[in-house]
Amino acid sequence: MTIASDRLPFQEECFMLVPPDTYGIYGLWSSAELIYYGAATPVDGNIRDWLRAHKKEEDRAIKRCPYHPAYFQWEPNPDPNKRRKELLAIYRESHNGELPLCNR
Repeated sequence: MTIASDRLPFQEECFMLVPPDTYGIYGLWSSAELIYYGAATPVDGNIRDWLRAHKKEEDRAIKRCPYHPAYFQWEPNPDPNKRRKELLAIYRESHNGELPLCNR
């Protein structure tokens, strides 16, 4: 199972659709390919904060990745790190053991 939300444009106006202080997981997409799964926890920051950090390329994973997000998805979850691991395992199973490009 993947993230249930629709893909939204990777723009500040769309980040505002994520309720404040929402924790969970999010996926970043190039035009047609998932490039990153992230987890937002109360310790690290909420989903909106992480999306903004990625937009400003403040996150190390995005800085070293040559692909830039065009879309995002998000999902609230009480255990974001566990859910992220599940999604990464599902991705690997369907992509010959590879991780999304910016999770490598």
